[in-house]
Order: sequence, then structure tokens, then C-alpha cells
Amino acid sequence: MSTKANSGRPTREGSELLGRHMMDIAAQTFLEKGFHGASIEGIAKAAEVSKLTIYRHFESKSSLFLAVIKVHMDIYVSALLEKINTQKPPAEALFEIGYFISNQWFKPDNIKLSRMVIAEVHRIEGLSALIDQMLNEARQPVEKYLVQLMDAGLVRFTDVRAATIQFVQLCVSGHYFLLRDDALTPNAEERARLVKSAVDVFMYGHFKQSPSAV
Repeated sequence: MSTKANSGRPTREGSELLGRHMMDIAAQTFLEKGFHGASIEGIAKAAEVSKLTIYRHFESKSSLFLAVIKVHMDIYVSALLEKINTQKPPAEALFEIGYFISNQWFKPDNIKLSRMVIAEVHRIEGLSALIDQMLNEARQPVEKYLVQLMDAGLVRFTDVRAATIQFVQLCVSGHYFLLRDDALTPNAEERARLVKSAVDVFMYGHFKQSPSAV
């Protein structure tokens, strides 16, 4: 199917495909060169489009970076939703959720992107607000599951949002590994052990019954 209308101009579908292609190339470039090392000219060359084409879709390098972050988080949230199984025992369900979060968090590209966001959050207009919005959206599937446990009478929370943040941070050891050398990033076995410990701590703190009983 052609991506151009009879007039020769790109169709809406073609324009969306081109936009995604440019964001994919931009994401690779940001990861390889950092925000300041990347340029619209370099991204355009790698994407085999003109600078004008990029500027027709994105106002600036900053707006392109914001778009990359949003797409990245949208993909994460969609994948997380598929990992939440409310039919499993809470300990097993929480481990699967936590292990997924941990695996995503510790991907090398995600660590690079997180460090980049931290470095640029006060320099790029709109980045702080976007991160706040995206983190809230990313927590919602977990928070919804915790509310279901609360409605079932299994847990007690004085603040379910705070409990959600605590659970996520326990599963990734806070920001500890963002500040460490990449060689110290936990492997799959170590991540599983960290998440198992996180689930145990969380359940002992919030579940009404002994974790072994639920």
C-alpha cells in the first residue's frame, strides 16, 4: 500500500510511519551520543531524511527527545499491563510484576536513558512535567492491582499511591545502581533474589496475614 496520496503528499499513515522511524533513529542517536552530542543534522542523516522533514514533525531537538521518552514509557506500560495476573496468589503475582519492572529497569539502554533524563531534567523545558506524568501512568497498573488486594481485604494501606512507589523502588533497589559502575549491574539471578526480598519485605509490612498464608 502506498504511503502517498494521489497528490504526491504523504498520507496520514505514511506521516505517522515516518515520525516513528525518525524517533527510532533519534533514540539510537541519543543513546550513543547523549542529548548534547546528538544533533538534528546527524539524526536526519541517519534517518535518510532532510532536517526540514524532522522540523515538520518536531519543533526542536528537545521536543524530539520528549517524544522519544513518551513512546518509550508507553511501550513499557503496555508490556507491564500484560504481566499482571490477578488470578495468581499475591506473592507470585507480585514477584512477576516486580521481576518485570526490575528487568526493564536494568536494561543497559534504559539505564543510559534514565541517567540522561536525570542530567537534563532541569535543562529541557517540559521534561520534568513529562516525567512526572509518565511515572504516574507507569505506576497505575501496579496501583490498580494493589487496590484490588485491598478491596479483597488482604492488605492494609494508609496511602496506596505511596505503597505503590515503595514497591517499585524496593524491586529496583531505589537509584542505587544508577550511581554505580555498569559492571555492578545485577544479573538475572541477582535480580530475582532482590525482587524476592522486596516482595517479602512488602508483604510483611502490608499484608494482614502471614505472607506464607496468602
